[in-house]
Amino acid sequence: MPSTSFATRSLTPAAPRNYGDFRLLPVLRHLANPSDREMARQAAPYMEMGQEISDRRQKASGIVRPTAGAVVGMQTRTLTVGSATAGGNLVGTDHRPDMFAEYLRNRSVVLQTKPTVLNGLRGDVGIPKQSAGSTAGWVAEGVAVSESDSTFAQLGLSPATVGCYTDISRKLLIQSDPSAEHVVMRDLADAVAEALDAAVVEGSGVAPVPEGIFTNSDVATVALGTDGAAVDWDAVVNLEEAVSANNADIERCSYLTNSAVRSKLKRTEKFSGSGVPVWEQDGTDARLNGYSAFVSNSVPRDMTKGGGSNLSGMIFGNWSDLIVGHWGGVDLILDPYTNVTSGTLRVVVMMDVAVGIRRPESFAKIMDAVTT
Repeated sequence: MPSTSFATRSLTPAAPRNYGDFRLLPVLRHLANPSDREMARQAAPYMEMGQEISDRRQKASGIVRPTAGAVVGMQTRTLTVGSATAGGNLVGTDHRPDMFAEYLRNRSVVLQTKPTVLNGLRGDVGIPKQSAGSTAGWVAEGVAVSESDSTFAQLGLSPATVGCYTDISRKLLIQSDPSAEHVVMRDLADAVAEALDAAVVEGSGVAPVPEGIFTNSDVATVALGTDGAAVDWDAVVNLEEAVSANNADIERCSYLTNSAVRSKLKRTEKFSGSGVPVWEQDGTDARLNGYSAFVSNSVPRDMTKGGGSNLSGMIFGNWSDLIVGHWGGVDLILDPYTNVTSGTLRVVVMMDVAVGIRRPESFAKIMDAVTT
């Protein structure tokens, strides 16, 4: 199937061409109508961009976009003019692309916590770490000191391929204005970022899905109650203490939770009668126990424990010990053949990514918070 490769300025900062100006829609229109000379002319500069990056990467297929995360499983959307909710609303006499209403996804915040991101990987990655240190002891004069050796381990990262696809009708490609390109690119990028958050938080760890913080048994758990219990100031501080007890409360520590926990902590006083809420918010800057706090509904609110249900989660940790590895970026493969009889162009997104926790001691989690 025909395809080409593209990249943005963030992937090739030294390139003289401004890859941030790349547009997908002219390329899609050209592939859907290869005999149309005008469409070929409009697509030419973007096809050239793709060939440049393809030559650098020695890659035969795919449109390379900036790495925004991973896509877990296969998510599908079909954009057509004939169906109003699937694309027809992008074409019309009184079309208002400036007022387009995008699908409301879980907010993607993992990359905002500033994990350690490894880009441009090729082979598998092995990150050595010291799992135990030497121990010194006091001895009397003339007595030999005891041997005490360090022990070492290794965190291995191997790429897992994930993807999704979108079908775009020929009529939509021809009729819609440039906002359709924004819709396609934004939707695919958001799907990737949303899936990354979900994998980091509660990935099953069953190949090819990465293991998330909630499913990593080496991450400390702060239990609130037999059936769960209300999240409060003590719970917030106890999360910090669980990380501090391992000497891991360094560098980029912050909290991550969902909107239900945030709502509960905004209505909960730090101390009875103080009138000061646990959750502090100044515009978009949220603080919790003196640290930055992030909110995403990728953090579950439907967990169970004992007789408790609809329990929420919360994480505190040094996020620089979360490793996100990318092998080549996000590839968009253009397929005009699968639905050739209807003239529909399929855009397939595939990505190779790995998530790993360098030191589980750097995180602590709550999995039984009552927010009602």
